[in-house]
Amino acid sequence: MREQDFYFANYADTINHFYFYRLDTPVVMPRGIFYACSMQPAYSGADSLYYGLDVNRRNGNHAYYNVLSRWVSSSVQGAIMIRPVLGQYMRGTDVGSMVKNDDKWTMWPNPARDILHIDYSSNKKVAYEVVNIQGSKVMAGSINAEQNINIAALAPGMYFIRLSFNGVSGTSQKFVKQ
Repeated sequence: MREQDFYFANYADTINHFYFYRLDTPVVMPRGIFYACSMQPAYSGADSLYYGLDVNRRNGNHAYYNVLSRWVSSSVQGAIMIRPVLGQYMRGTDVGSMVKNDDKWTMWPNPARDILHIDYSSNKKVAYEVVNIQGSKVMAGSINAEQNINIAALAPGMYFIRLSFNGVSGTSQKFVKQ
């Protein structure tokens, strides 16, 4: 058994953020089952430490609590989201800040035969990408505000086009090539 005292809880105002608490001295773990736990002193004035539950994992509750030197299986459903990391340091898996693209754009005609007209409010050059219904990229390039896209070489069918403004992709739009 290995203990380490006086870790204090860290809190984040972001979603999917994990904190790592390291033991001062590495512990060699034998092959087999091991348990990780958190002990919170009662009536000490300390903040409670809350754990997230993965409610999609309901079979086989492996959460226990100990009161008065007796381990009891928890009746709360779900898997506690605490992950012991063994071995080398692992980079976090939190989702970084996401930038929302609010640039509005339109295209016409739809269905189109040879030329797709693109209209957007910015005067900057934008990147475009055309994918077929199977998700394969069939065209890519960049255009200025007054340019059109020549789609004459595309086979008739349904396609999706997405514009990227300053490296941030906008919403895809569907068009039909006649």
